[in-house]
Amino acid sequence: MLAVLDPIVVLFRSALEPLTHVMPAGLAVVALTVVIRAALHPLVRHAFRASRDGRAGCLPILVQIPIVSAVYRLFTASVIAGHANALLAQSFLGVPLGQHLLASAGPDVLVFLVLAVAIAAVAWGAYRFSRRTTSAPVLPDGTSPEVAAAMARTARLLPALSFGSVLAVAVVPLAASVYLLTSTAWSLAERMWLHHTLSAVSS
Repeated sequence: MLAVLDPIVVLFRSALEPLTHVMPAGLAVVALTVVIRAALHPLVRHAFRASRDGRAGCLPILVQIPIVSAVYRLFTASVIAGHANALLAQSFLGVPLGQHLLASAGPDVLVFLVLAVAIAAVAWGAYRFSRRTTSAPVLPDGTSPEVAAAMARTARLLPALSFGSVLAVAVVPLAASVYLLTSTAWSLAERMWLHHTLSAVSS
C-alpha cells in the first residue's frame, strides 16, 4: 500500500544519498527533516493565527502524514521503485538506519533508549507548553452542552498526544526515530517562537 508513496520516497532518497557521502547518515536525516519542517512553516503559521478555529490546526498534521509514511518506507523497504535501497546499509552511532528496537541487542538498544528519552523530554515540554497556552475553542451559538463538554475533553487530551512519539520508537526504524526527535523538537521551538512573536504583535 505504501508503494503509492514511491515518488516522494525516490525524491527523498535522491536528496539523502549525496548527503550521506559528506556527513553522517543520521545528520542527513536531520537535514532532511529541517527542510521538510521549514517547508511546512507557512501552514503552521497560518494554523497558529487561526488557532481558535477547531479545524485550523489539523492541516499541518494532515500534510505530514504522507511525508512521515514516506520516510518510514525509505528506511524499511529493501526495494524502492525497482531499485535496491542502499540507504539501509547506512548507520547512525553504529546502528543501521533500517533497524528496529525490537530487533536490537546490546549497545544498539542504548541508542534507541537515548532517542526515546530525548523524545520524551521534548514531549513533556510540548505538553506543558500546550496546557499553559491553549485556550478553549470558540463554539458557535446554540452548541449543545454535550458537544461543548466533548470539545472541552478533547482540548484537555490533545496535549497528551505529544507522548505518542515516544511509543513510536519501539516500532519504527532508527531513521524514523531520528526524524521524530528532530521534528518534535522543531515543533516545540516553532510553537514557542510563534506564540511569543504573534502574541507580541497582537498586543
